[in-house]
Amino acid sequence: MNDPTDHPVELRDGMLVRLFFSDAVGPTARLELARRLAARHRAKGDQLAGVCQQLAADPSRPRMHQEVLRLGAEFHDFLARWYEGLAARLDEKEETR
Repeated sequence: MNDPTDHPVELRDGMLVRLFFSDAVGPTARLELARRLAARHRAKGDQLAGVCQQLAADPSRPRMHQEVLRLGAEFHDFLARWYEGLAARLDEKEETR
């Protein structure tokens, strides 16, 4: 806990790698992938938010467990909104072609 060494932040997501290379598969597959990513993060965020509520009801639970879980829920919520926005931008771009 008292180690002052900073560690790099890592984000590993095979679907994000697919999105990175999705220019090769075409607009329809890219849009579907963005929608699937949004749905996946929305579902996980909702699940974690439910667990947060359960922990909040139990005052014997360590506080930081709940705070870190809240970070996860909010992180997934942010990603869901970002991917939803990406899907809307991709869909709009396709409609203008």
